[in-house]
Amino acid sequence: MSTRSRLIMINRLETNIERMEARLQELGFDLGHEILTESDDMETFPSPPLPQYDNPTGEEFLEADMGDVGDPFTHVDPTSTHGQVEENMLPDDLGSFFFPRSLVDMPVTGGISSLSPEGKEWILRKAGVAASSQGFSSVPSSKNTRQFSLRGVFPNTAFSPVPPREEAISLLDDYLEGFNTLCPLYQRSALIPLFHDGKLDIKHQPPGRWATINVILGLGYMLRIKDRSVAQTDHQKSWMFIKNALGVVNDLYLGPPDLWAIQSLLGMTIFLLGTCSTQPCSFLISTAVRMSHQIGLERSVGVSRLCPEEGEQRRRVFWITYCLDREISLRFSKPFAQRDEDMDVNLPMETFGDNLDIQQIRFDAFRSMCQLSMIKSQLYKRLYSAAAMDRPLNELAVAVGMLDEELQRWKESIPFEYRPEELVSSAFSQFPVSLALLYLHYSYFDCVISIHRLTAKRARNLMSAVQDCGLDAKPTTPSNPRVYMSASLCAKAARASIDLMRYIPQGNICVVGIMIHYPIVASMTLSWCIIRNPLDVSRAYDMKLIARVERFLASLVLGTPNEIVKRLVKFCAKYRGLAETAINGTGQA
Repeated sequence: MSTRSRLIMINRLETNIERMEARLQELGFDLGHEILTESDDMETFPSPPLPQYDNPTGEEFLEADMGDVGDPFTHVDPTSTHGQVEENMLPDDLGSFFFPRSLVDMPVTGGISSLSPEGKEWILRKAGVAASSQGFSSVPSSKNTRQFSLRGVFPNTAFSPVPPREEAISLLDDYLEGFNTLCPLYQRSALIPLFHDGKLDIKHQPPGRWATINVILGLGYMLRIKDRSVAQTDHQKSWMFIKNALGVVNDLYLGPPDLWAIQSLLGMTIFLLGTCSTQPCSFLISTAVRMSHQIGLERSVGVSRLCPEEGEQRRRVFWITYCLDREISLRFSKPFAQRDEDMDVNLPMETFGDNLDIQQIRFDAFRSMCQLSMIKSQLYKRLYSAAAMDRPLNELAVAVGMLDEELQRWKESIPFEYRPEELVSSAFSQFPVSLALLYLHYSYFDCVISIHRLTAKRARNLMSAVQDCGLDAKPTTPSNPRVYMSASLCAKAARASIDLMRYIPQGNICVVGIMIHYPIVASMTLSWCIIRNPLDVSRAYDMKLIARVERFLASLVLGTPNEIVKRLVKFCAKYRGLAETAINGTGQA
């Protein structure tokens, strides 16, 4: 960089700093004093003064509604110094002083703030100033203690009191052994001090940790349900604690992002996935994805500076977010929140921390699920995205063949005794490993159906479409012969999926709600196969499987009345009726 360019940059930065200091003084920050004298009134600091907006009506509205609102999660120590309070009150990502990624030429997400340590280092390096320069000493900054003006606007209410510490720790143990070993959402070393040493009260915990406490309690009660005799009571308890967590969702996404907030959002998503509700799951997972971007979970840059355990935990949390995003997208036909092009995180390690406790299996089910989720991502983009809707049939068949090959390679990577279509039934008796295997197998069969049903619906036109391509267009014809068996593959996967219902723990309402999606899709698939070919030799057996799904859903309604389940029963009955009508129309019922 030439001397002239360096001087221009220094002058520009000095001008920006002067503007920044003037603006901060307008906001009420006294940058000329670092120590608060005894005569200063500390009661003027519980919440930062509101910034002035160009819209006078909006300013008056905010001042009238927010001026007296305190943050229940913020406590100002009377012994704190003026500089410490200012440090907590000063956001380090003011939009006017944010350097875009294209300018800083650094592998960071979105860019860097000029007030952050990285921003200061970049400015000094570009200006050719020694790192020990005191040019920024008058501007305090903190990366993790930013205050947001909308924090504390919404009332935070505990719908259910936290149980005694002994019971809470017992539920924590149930969660760690029954859930976290298979879906490593939390770090054991972080949870235990939170429950043993922390105050389990909304007034003494930040929103992310308060939500975490309630998510753990809710999932802990859910895992205790082994039969229908206690299902109603424990399910109600679990719902009350999830409501506690949902009560601070506004604070989670309006406050500063952190790992606790993301983890609690993911826990709530998993729980609500069992309610078969589209909107809350889609909202929570998209919020978790955006929040993960804010703290850079989707990027590998900077992970090397963390300790191995912390870096691996961040990687695990990202991949849980990724898996849930793909699951919700395919289940509810919603676009992804996390794009593959915007991530470079490696897969989680095969053996790390909690996974070492699983002695019953010889492979990492969580890592395998992450790999399957990557196939789900390609499945959606190549077959179900808006860009794939109008593709010619021969190109669609090629995509189906390639995806099927990827899925079969994934299946071959699993040890034989735990492989879908080859599983020894005794493996499903090992709780909680059985739940991980059950979900893994259900996901596999669902992927088979999702991949092949598009070509199965157009099987009659597939051969003619391939023949029309001619030999010159051979690269656009499917090389995988399984493409021409799509209808039979869909039917086979549907039968296997319904057969797995015997392993669903019927008393556990949340687990049933998560798993029942797959038998319902399988029942619809078999109904479609019968309607398409009512003379198929398997039609009688398939009708029994369809009726079996309907009876299973009806039993859930009797045990725990639920309007969503009632609608699902009617939905399945409608498809069964269409299949019966098709068979009766042949005169060979």
